[in-house]
Order: sequence, then structure tokens, then C-alpha cells
Amino acid sequence: MRNGRSDKVGCFVVLAICLIVGVAFLEVAAQTSTQIVNTNNSESKQSLIETANKHFQKQDWQAAIQAYLNITNLDPKDGRAWYRLGFSYHSLGQHEKAVECYSKSIEIGGNPVVMYNLAGAYAKLGNKDKACEWLETAIAKGFNQVDQIKNDKDFATLHSDARFVEVVKKVEKAVHPCTYTAEARQFDFWAGEWEVKTQDGNLAGTNTIQREVGDCALIENWTDSRGGTGKSFNFYNNQTKKWYQTWVDDKGNVINFVGDYKDNSMQFQAENTTPDGKKVLRKLTFYPVSTDQVRQHGQISNDNGNTWTTEYDLNYFRRK
Repeated sequence: MRNGRSDKVGCFVVLAICLIVGVAFLEVAAQTSTQIVNTNNSESKQSLIETANKHFQKQDWQAAIQAYLNITNLDPKDGRAWYRLGFSYHSLGQHEKAVECYSKSIEIGGNPVVMYNLAGAYAKLGNKDKACEWLETAIAKGFNQVDQIKNDKDFATLHSDARFVEVVKKVEKAVHPCTYTAEARQFDFWAGEWEVKTQDGNLAGTNTIQREVGDCALIENWTDSRGGTGKSFNFYNNQTKKWYQTWVDDKGNVINFVGDYKDNSMQFQAENTTPDGKKVLRKLTFYPVSTDQVRQHGQISNDNGNTWTTEYDLNYFRRK
């Protein structure tokens, strides 16, 4: 009896081991199969992406649509594929389908470029409310290509819409803040091309002052009557609330002015040290006499500001 019972126990042990091994084998086989499927899917998707991108770059929109449809069927969470599928529909004038694809891409990624194109698709469908809504959202998320917005034919029907005009202005302010900052435009009266004369009417030279760096700076280009040259860089610092001018001429002279616009004139001051160590103070004032005339008055002090002497007094006449 004892031997028989042992035989039965032995059989059960062997059977149990076989079952464990079998289950383990099946799990390994399943994992291997899944890995193979995932690898194949990955390779298949990459191949589809390469094909789709080629069609997209060639602007073969119909072929691109089919290729990106294959990708989104394989991977519905591919936001880039949905975007390019929408763009392809958009390019063929199928704006309702474009809206659907753009919307799915935004749900996945929230890219402001996609939002911008969604606004364009809505505009082409005549839905001005949705177009303005998504354009504002795209801008809030960082889209700031103001020239593209103004010249995009998709928005042609919106140009007379007050909401669109306000959106464009909002972007322009964000991209070119100095253009819309009153303090940064205080020195604009000096901008232009000028003939410069002394107070007795003799030609002192010519000067061209240009607004540059998104209207954040004025660049001076001076040539005197004897051929000497100089340049200055003028700008308003919104942090210090001051105006600055850095002047340099062809003799190596450098003067750094700091000032304010007050009493209807731009008033600068500077402090320099001569080669022999003496302190020199300077005042530089610009007066807008009229739209076409500016007075530039330079003064110097060698006694720490107790007395001032005119260094030059020039009249600018705008060239016609």
C-alpha cells in the first residue's frame, strides 16, 4: 500500500511540473509573439510614414491622404499624422474633413500651428466665429507669425471683421512691442534724412537716422562737411525708464549719454574723462522745431557743471 501511494504521489508531482513548464512555455511564446507583432507594426508604421511624407513633400495631396489614413488607422494617437491628413484635405479644399482631422490632432497634442490651420479651415467654411475663436487660441498658445496671418488667403473674408483686426493688432504688439510703446517712440521726430547746418547757415554735414531692430532703436549715420563720420545707437530702456545714446566716431571717440524726454525735447547728459584725467560733463539736447526741422544743441562743462559752454548748435532740415 505504501509503495502504491508513493507511485501515485510521484505521478502527481510529475504532472504538476509538466503543467508549470507548459504554462511557462505558453507565456514565453505569447510574449515572443507579441514582440514580433509590435516589431512588425513598428516597421510597418515607419514605412508608411516615409511613404506619406514623400507624398506630402511633393504636394501629391490625394496620395498623401491615403497614406496618412493608413497611419491613423494603425495608430489613432499619432497627432502629427492627423495634422498632415487635415492639411492634405485642406489643400484640396475639403475643409470639413480638414476640420475633423485638425480637431483630432489638437486633442492629442495641442499644437498652436494646428490651431492656426483649424482657424483657416473654419474661415473657408464661412464660420467666422469659430475662425476667430481658434485664431485667438493659437495666438494665446504662442503662434506669432503676424505677416502670415495678414497675408493668408484663408482669412480674406475676415479682413473687415473687427475681431480679426484686433487679433492682428494683438500679435503685432507681442512681436513688435516697441512699435506700440509710446516711450520708445519719443525720439521718432529725429528719424529721417537730414541736411545739417550751423546757426549761421553753413553746411555742417548730413545725417541719416533710421528706425531699426523692430522700432526699438534709432541708428545715426553722420558725415560732416570734411568727410569725417560717426554713428550712434539710441534706444529706450523699459527697465530703467531712460533713454541712452552711444556715440562713436572715426577718430575713436566714444561718448555714452543717458537722458529723458521732457519739456518737449530729448535731453541727454554724459560724463567723460580726458586723457590727462580731467572730468568733462556734456549736455546734448534735441528740439523738434517742426515736422521738417530739428535743433541739436551740444554743451560742455569743465568745472563739474558750474558753467556751460556751447560745443555746437546745429539745425537739421529734412531732405525732400
